[in-house]
Amino acid sequence: MTDERLEQILRQALVPEIDDSEIQVQKKVRNNKIKMKKIIKGGLLACAALALIVARGFANGVQDVKSGNFFAITAYAAELPEGVTSGDVLTLSAFSAGYGSSEYLDGRFAISGQNIEKVKISTDKCNLYTVTSLDKGEEHLVIVGNTYEGAYNDNMSFGMSVPEELWSNNDNMQAASHEDIDQVNGAILTIEVTFADGSTEVHHYRLITGKIYVPADENGYLQWDNLTRFLTTNENIEETPYTYGYLMEKID
Repeated sequence: MTDERLEQILRQALVPEIDDSEIQVQKKVRNNKIKMKKIIKGGLLACAALALIVARGFANGVQDVKSGNFFAITAYAAELPEGVTSGDVLTLSAFSAGYGSSEYLDGRFAISGQNIEKVKISTDKCNLYTVTSLDKGEEHLVIVGNTYEGAYNDNMSFGMSVPEELWSNNDNMQAASHEDIDQVNGAILTIEVTFADGSTEVHHYRLITGKIYVPADENGYLQWDNLTRFLTTNENIEETPYTYGYLMEKID
């Protein structure tokens, strides 16, 4: 496209003259991406804006605008709220294959984000397991050892698995369960995400075990997939719902 043709397109698109108050473009760097919000009044302005974008696209040899690379740790893959920094830990889930299972500990986490192509997760203590959602609410669980690496799947979540040789011999079932969970205390998870453009992002996370507060919704139902903090010292254990498990903290 010649410079003369480009100038002609822009001149035709922007006639009649448009008041500056009719278009508002707000740019904020958030979640490692640039969001553009346009308030457009009238069909003519919409056409003008479209012509401008198309003209710029041809001039730069780019046909589309790609959003930024980003990921966060969630209870399950979902749309992320605003104000989250890439690599943040938002929530974990207390669901597992079976309550009290040392092979599949509670504390599932998923990876959510955009432009994600591959995921690699490794731990320096115990093992990892994967959970893939199937039809009719069924799940497929696989213990993958101390490293998982594969294509990104938004139907997949992850958890910690304690090897059988490390299981507690305590006769008290609750104490034994807590001792098994404590096997992953202090474990460091390394999560590496490869994006569609070939770039990578790596963060490290520490697991900490203890009594985790379980919040309730407005109807009083416990939210087992919204684990974010441990019980505080001034909370009454007998009156406050909790589960014993682990949370993740981002350390870099």
